[in-house]
Amino acid sequence: MNDTTVNTESGMTESGSSTVEIESGTFTADQLAQLQEWAEADGWLPEEATGEAKEPGEAEQLDLQTSQPDVFGGEVNGTAYQFDQPADELTAMPMEEQKQIRAAMAAEGIPADIGNEMARRWNELASQPFNPEALTLSHNQGMADLERMHGDRVPEVIKAAKGEAERLIKRVPWLKAALEDTALGNDPWVVSSLANLAQARQSKGG
Repeated sequence: MNDTTVNTESGMTESGSSTVEIESGTFTADQLAQLQEWAEADGWLPEEATGEAKEPGEAEQLDLQTSQPDVFGGEVNGTAYQFDQPADELTAMPMEEQKQIRAAMAAEGIPADIGNEMARRWNELASQPFNPEALTLSHNQGMADLERMHGDRVPEVIKAAKGEAERLIKRVPWLKAALEDTALGNDPWVVSSLANLAQARQSKGG
C-alpha cells in the first residue's frame, strides 16, 4: 500500500475481532437462541454467523438515537456528530454513508468532538487531487511530527492507532481507503487521537 502511517495492511492488531462459538451439546434450543442474541447484541458474532440472511437491497438498520458510553466516560449517539459540508466543488458524502460512519463512531464510543474534527480534516483532504508524491511527503512529515510529539513511543502510538482504526474499518470498510489513500492516515493529530482512544479503551478494559 502507499506510504501511509495508519496502514491497515501490515502490523495491524486484531483488537475487537474475537468471535464466540456456541456448542449445541450442553444447551437447549431456547438457551442457544438467547446466547446467540446476546452475542449479536455485543458484536461478538460476524454478520454471516447470525443466520439472518438479508433480502437483496435491504438496508442495514442503523441506530443513531441510542446513547452509548464513550471511551472517556461520557455519552454519545449518532446524532451528536455534525459533519460540515465539503467545499463547493465537491460532492457531499451520501447520506447513507454519513449514517454508517456516525453509527460506527457512536458504537465504538468515539466522542463527538473527535469524530467531528476527523470529518473536518477528511473534507479538507478530499478537496485536494490525489498525488502520490504528496502522499509520500505527508508520510515523512507526519512521522517527523510524531517523533517530535511522542519521542521513542512512536512505534507504540502507531500500533495503537492502527488497532483503533481497524475497529472502525470492520464496521465501515470504505474507511480503509480514506486512511490509506489520502494523507488522513498520516495526520499526526489523527494518529495521536486514535492512539489516545485505544489507550482509554484499554484502561476501561474494552
